[in-house]
Amino acid sequence: MKIFVIVSLFFCAASYACDGIPETPPTRFIEGDYSVPVSESELIPFASYPVARVGWRQCSEEVSLGYHLPQELTGSADHLIILKGRAPAAGNFELRSDNGRHRGDCTRSPSEDGLGRVSCRIRYRELNTDTAQLARVLVDEFPEPTELRARARVSRAFMGDPVGILSFADDPDIPADL
Repeated sequence: MKIFVIVSLFFCAASYACDGIPETPPTRFIEGDYSVPVSESELIPFASYPVARVGWRQCSEEVSLGYHLPQELTGSADHLIILKGRAPAAGNFELRSDNGRHRGDCTRSPSEDGLGRVSCRIRYRELNTDTAQLARVLVDEFPEPTELRARARVSRAFMGDPVGILSFADDPDIPADL
């Protein structure tokens, strides 16, 4: 619930002009997938996390993307990431945080059935990790020892090189939260 409120407040609070009319464009909330690039093939099955709510708002080519980093990577459920930029209907584009600490290199891929995808490889700078809380989260979420060890290795890899890939459906039929 806390995540929903924080992401919703961000998108509802910001307003800007679209086609010269001041308004708050509607935000679509979409389920997404977050993965950490890992070099060890045995970690690949343990390097993906669901993201329950990815906020995506578009006004012409201006877009805003908001989501929470999985707490299994940082120990905190409060890492709200907000990136903005210009996104064409298809192709590559870049999104950045307002403070310049985070950058996403993104691709928008339409498909023949109209259900395209957006995929962003995001690099983080100055990302805080609560290692004690992270250990508690991992033990609570993954009680099976083999998975726990693998998830801990993925988290350490992420702390050493904070890069992740967020992808989600770019379906215009997903209703917007107004």
